[in-house]
Amino acid sequence: MLKRVLSADFTLTKRHLGALFILGGLVVGIGIPVSDALQSQPDGFGTLQQIGTLLAVASVAIGVTLWPLGDRPA
Repeated sequence: MLKRVLSADFTLTKRHLGALFILGGLVVGIGIPVSDALQSQPDGFGTLQQIGTLLAVASVAIGVTLWPLGDRPA
C-alpha cells in the first residue's frame, strides 16, 4: 500500500481527502474531551476547547461531503 502511495502515478482522490478529513476530525474530537478528563484541576470546557471541537465537527462534515464524490482527482 505504501509503495503504491509513494509511486509517481499516485493521484489523491476526493475519497482519500475525505477520509483524511474524517480521521483528523475524529482524532481531534476524541482527543479534546479525553485531555479535559485527564486534567488534574478540571476548569470546565474552555473557549479554545470549544473552538477545537467546532473545528473537529467541521472537519468531519467536510470529509463526509467529500466521500461520495468518489475517485475523481482532488
